Amino acid sequence: MFVAYNFKVGVGNEMFESPTMGTGDVELLKKLFPKSTIWECEKSPAGNQMFPTADEMRLLYDELVRYFVEVGVGTEEFQTGNFSGTFAVISSVRSLFRELFVFCEEKLGFQKPAELKEAALRRENQYLKEEADVRAQREGEMLSVFKGISHISKPGDSKILDQLRQKLAEYKVRLSKSYRHPQLAFAIEAEYRDATYKIEIISSLLSLDAGGEFNLVEMVTQAIKQRRESFSPEEYLNAYGVIAHYAGQPFKDSYIQKEN
Repeated sequence: MFVAYNFKVGVGNEMFESPTMGTGDVELLKKLFPKSTIWECEKSPAGNQMFPTADEMRLLYDELVRYFVEVGVGTEEFQTGNFSGTFAVISSVRSLFRELFVFCEEKLGFQKPAELKEAALRRENQYLKEEADVRAQREGEMLSVFKGISHISKPGDSKILDQLRQKLAEYKVRLSKSYRHPQLAFAIEAEYRDATYKIEIISSLLSLDAGGEFNLVEMVTQAIKQRRESFSPEEYLNAYGVIAHYAGQPFKDSYIQKEN
């Protein structure tokens, strides 16, 4: 069960709500800042809605900034909740800090303490560079899976084109059968990811001029940037192999499975 926590802070005549946090997020904050007065604020009957004053939120914000500068925060992930035991909700210390920074600065108008502002900026730039390097390495590794794979082109045969259009409609129906939010469905349902990849591949192929070549590397690069950690190169390659088969341009690969 996923319990949604958040801070609701009144400023003037407006009430601002922080990004949703899971149980693990709140437990982490309490562990890092056990003496913060924010834990004594007014709460909802269930305890998951917290109503700190602007001053209490400001004190926590200052503590977050000081910890960020003096100790630093990593990208280690932890489970912060789950949906009925079937899907774990993952968070990280760095993402939690960043979300609270954005909330406090953009919604509440807080600014980092003057003596910590430059150090916080240096720390954030350091993290951004490290993360960009990791992403570039990961993207390179995933793109290597597609090295040497032949590119398919838009068929000229009207019967093949009609079959591709029929399959496109079929895959869209498959997506509509999921009762989950699209982002969640993509993360946890293999069939949803498979249908999504196939829709993107067919749609791109049909948009080409007759004989136009499908740019596999460009499509994969876009998919990686859009889906990040949820992207599976193996599943995408399998989907590509299936569509190549329907396009009348099959290629042999041991891990490409034909669908029923």
